[in-house]
Amino acid sequence: GREVLILTNGNRVLERHKSELVRLKQAYAGKLHIRVSLDHYTKALHDKERGAGSFDRALEAIKWLDQEGFHLSIAGRSLADDMDSLGGYQDLLQSHQVSIDLKEKLVIFPEMIMGEDVPEISVKCWDILGKKPQQQMCAHERMIVKRKGAKAPKVLACTLLAYDERFELGEKLDDSAERVYLNHEFCAKFCVLGGASCSATK
Repeated sequence: GREVLILTNGNRVLERHKSELVRLKQAYAGKLHIRVSLDHYTKALHDKERGAGSFDRALEAIKWLDQEGFHLSIAGRSLADDMDSLGGYQDLLQSHQVSIDLKEKLVIFPEMIMGEDVPEISVKCWDILGKKPQQQMCAHERMIVKRKGAKAPKVLACTLLAYDERFELGEKLDDSAERVYLNHEFCAKFCVLGGASCSATK
């Protein structure tokens, strides 16, 4: 009864789980979404961030997922002064016969630099911005991670705050529907003021 967005770097892990992914897609066709991190549309910048060879492996994963008919999107990062990221990604994927509509399925994340001075979010912000708290992703979506060495997965309020214990909501999804306080600098910089979203429904 829920939609699931899998976040992956498209590296070696997909190779080990292709058959299981196909089975899940067949069983839950409209509910399963996969987002592959491709930090930049050039091999040089992506591999600089992720390591040599990671660009080619991620691209192969994207091609396989597209060919198999998965609901697929791409997550990039603003790694360069680039005025046409959309065009760069489109050219790359078209050259590899990948048919994703990137106008709907490309998310470009700003660089998250800790310690920057950002405005605090006040109650008045919602009216000024013409937004409602319920529109924020953490009001209705959750992230589940199993950290290396952990005994059990954790349910988190946000994909960007995977290591901040203030945003941990227990170990069961059904118990995680509690109020989330927007008290991290990324809440203002990325979501509320930045207007961005990691949502599968983007």
